[in-house]
Amino acid sequence: MKYVTGITVARYDAAGNYNDFYARGYGSDTYQMDGTTLRTDSNGTYLDLSVFDRIEVLRGASSMFSGAGEPGVSINLVRKRALADFALTGKVSAGSWENYRGEADITGKLTQDGALRGRLVTAVQDYDTFMNGIDGNKKLVYSTLEYDIQDNTTLSLGATYQDINTVLSRGLPYGPDGKLLNISRKTSFVQDWNKQDLTNTELFAELEHHLNNDGLIKATVRQSIRDNHAKYSDPSQPDANGDMSKFSALAFKRQDKDLSADIFFNTPFLFAGQTHNFLIGADYLKGHSKTNYSSWGTPLTGPINIYHDNHHQFAEPDFD
Repeated sequence: MKYVTGITVARYDAAGNYNDFYARGYGSDTYQMDGTTLRTDSNGTYLDLSVFDRIEVLRGASSMFSGAGEPGVSINLVRKRALADFALTGKVSAGSWENYRGEADITGKLTQDGALRGRLVTAVQDYDTFMNGIDGNKKLVYSTLEYDIQDNTTLSLGATYQDINTVLSRGLPYGPDGKLLNISRKTSFVQDWNKQDLTNTELFAELEHHLNNDGLIKATVRQSIRDNHAKYSDPSQPDANGDMSKFSALAFKRQDKDLSADIFFNTPFLFAGQTHNFLIGADYLKGHSKTNYSSWGTPLTGPINIYHDNHHQFAEPDFD
């Protein structure tokens, strides 16, 4: 998204899993997946792009046409669909900081007449970063089935599961003078027990009926469950000698659930010698979030000097 004109992406953690996006002065509190609305949350993570065929971005007041969210931007992630023609693709890549990734994508018909089709996408990634102690891995599986109930009516079912294991870093403190620290960019003060597990589970069903006059009736329902389990340490402002002596630790378990649905009817019609479109529809979104925290700000005894990051300085506390 950071390469889309007019979109600003705000990143909140070192590993790059917490992000929000903005356009025309507005933050986006929702986004869409195949037209169904989901909540945007900087405490969660989005699905890997290997699941999607394309990303549709509509900026400005016209984005209110999506029916939910702020007027700055509307983002719709369009999933890959099952195809009748057999196709198999794979990708492997290697990059800086031991960033290794592999993808596989297979689709084709499951019956002789092609009425039943399937698609399976998998992705795995293992990566380090330029920052000491910040690394992670990702695993994803996406599967979908499509069945032509009639020539003009199609039922689609699918599920996605993604698991990210990484390290939650709260960044660097300011110096004793209130200015940015003049230290190596690879410095981080995470401890070896700092961990984070982010999982996404998505289930959806879609029914699509094409009318003889090129009209369309479409209904979609989607369940999204995002779990975020983490334990981390917070650095403190150093003294004049560079010692941070007020480290604290925290752990939490968070779950976000979204149940969303979308139904619409779209049909062309002639009026005054011109072709027009009539569209009517309805959206539904019910979200629920719950977070359980450990004792807030468990103190860690002992200092760490900003010029000598030590990832083994503090033993893991007993989070309750």
